[in-house]
Amino acid sequence: MPVTCEFDGTALVVRLVGVYTLAEIRTAIAAALAEPRTRPLTGVLVDMRESESVTMRTLGDITAIIGFLAYHGRSFGNRVAFLVSGDAQYAVARMAAADLHTGGVAASVFHQADEARRWL
Repeated sequence: MPVTCEFDGTALVVRLVGVYTLAEIRTAIAAALAEPRTRPLTGVLVDMRESESVTMRTLGDITAIIGFLAYHGRSFGNRVAFLVSGDAQYAVARMAAADLHTGGVAASVFHQADEARRWL
C-alpha cells in the first residue's frame, strides 16, 4: 500500500511510498485518527523518504494536504515532523512546514528518523 498509518507510542507515523493520490493520504490519516486510543497523540511523523509523488505535486496539492493537516491538528498535538531524503523532498517539506506554522501547527523537517521522533 502506498499510504500507511501506524501508531508508535504517542505518534502517528504516516508512510508515503511510491505513487499515491491525495485522497489516499486523507483517507488513511482520517481512518487512523478515528481509531480509539488510550493516550492522546503528541504528533504526526510523515515519512516521505520512499515517495515518488511528493516532488510531482502542484502548489494546489500541497496547499490542500496542508489544510487537511491543519484542520485535524488538535487530534495530534499540533506537531508534524517530515522525514525526507534528498534536496527535492526537503524543499517541498520546508514549504509545507512553513504553511503549517501559519495554521498553528508546529512543523519541522528531518533527515534522520531518530531526530524526528525526539522532536515529536
